Amino acid sequence: MTTAKKLLDVARGQIGYNGTGSSDNPSSKFGKFYGIDPGHWCAMFVSWCFSQAGSPLHIETPKGFALVAAGRAFYVREHRFSGPDITPKPGDLVFFKFSTGNHVGIVESATSPSAIVSIQGNTNDAAQGRTGNCCRRKKHNNRFVTGYGHPMFDGVPQPQTGTYTVVAGDTLSKIAASFLGNAARYPEIMALNGLTSTVIRVGLKLKIPGLSRPKAAATATTYTVKAGDTLWDIARTKLGNGNRWPEISHLNHLLSTQIYKGQVLKLPAR
Repeated sequence: MTTAKKLLDVARGQIGYNGTGSSDNPSSKFGKFYGIDPGHWCAMFVSWCFSQAGSPLHIETPKGFALVAAGRAFYVREHRFSGPDITPKPGDLVFFKFSTGNHVGIVESATSPSAIVSIQGNTNDAAQGRTGNCCRRKKHNNRFVTGYGHPMFDGVPQPQTGTYTVVAGDTLSKIAASFLGNAARYPEIMALNGLTSTVIRVGLKLKIPGLSRPKAAATATTYTVKAGDTLWDIARTKLGNGNRWPEISHLNHLLSTQIYKGQVLKLPAR
């Protein structure tokens, strides 16, 4: 695992980098690292930074993610995603939605929900007349921010700021299990938020007691690899969805998709 400081040191070292090619078809060392070049590289820049810092993200592939929406969906699914109304912490991933598409960067600092500094790849630089394809430090508000992903640093997620925004498929017991380590503690969430029913709606902001999500390893079960197994097969049979294989890869810090007979893998909650 890495630290937010180490991640940001890596990202700061890339400020001023300019890719080649056109803004519509950009080429970069980050795309070459990921294996998609030319290609829009904001997410591949984030993935490269985590890899260089010693903690690959393991979202779409063992190297990280190239599709911004896939990265956002990962943090939502992991209950490590907050809406745009929080004050993010250094190292959080900031997800944007512009008229031209999705975008992602790394939060360097923030003093309020509307005063943020982030380091972004495949962004623009008006001062140099670049409409894209460069890495820069940006000061911005949360106007176009859709939310923040909270990466794992030193084995645990970033401490969050007191609230959680409900997403599709959530229940109070699931939220309690994710953040409090015990599904049976959902009445604490109800009491703190003055809820009189267990029915919750998408977009509802809930205060969470302590927001102390346990380490993934503390609640993980294990699986011993058999001959012919693949990560996708294991995710399909044990988690109910083969596309969840990156979660297994991330939890076990795998550097490739290769697994071997007899290997013991930790499994995330189903």
